Amino acid sequence: MFGMLDRWIANIRISRKLFIGSGIAIILLSLMAPLAIVSLDAQSSLLARLTTTDAEKSATIEQLVREIPEANGLMYRIIALASNANDAGAVKRLTGDMDHHFAHAKAMIDKLAASRLSAKERQVITGLGKTLKSYVASSDQVAGMAASSLATAYMMSANGHQGYPALLAKLTELSNVEPAQAAPSP
Repeated sequence: MFGMLDRWIANIRISRKLFIGSGIAIILLSLMAPLAIVSLDAQSSLLARLTTTDAEKSATIEQLVREIPEANGLMYRIIALASNANDAGAVKRLTGDMDHHFAHAKAMIDKLAASRLSAKERQVITGLGKTLKSYVASSDQVAGMAASSLATAYMMSANGHQGYPALLAKLTELSNVEPAQAAPSP
């Protein structure tokens, strides 16, 4: 049977062979078109998600990593200002700035919690929110004590500072979750 097919193909003129060959190629390519369209649509939605949602999430995480140490530094500036000057207004302004930074950090954590997260990211964000809440409470006590009893405020800041490494550990863990998830598993 293949011998007869080989002779038939060999006896066809070249123009008909080109016509039949291009027709077969068009039929095969038209069968691949739906697959290509579905694949391009999936890639388009992935690219849109990566350039909007994930980019915003990464930017928020980076802002959060900067915001919390800045607020912590303001707590020590409050104590230093209260010990070196009798300017209660400046202490109140710094306390307001510290509260603003902590509120901004809390808002960023809430924004992250509302976004699309993996289970590990959600767990870290929840832990970070709880750790920040306790740290903000101790920092507010220190700032309140700075105006009335500086020695007590300094001692409370040493106790409150024990929560800061836990807060930094949560921030580091949050920063490392996304790269760890993106790395290929062995």
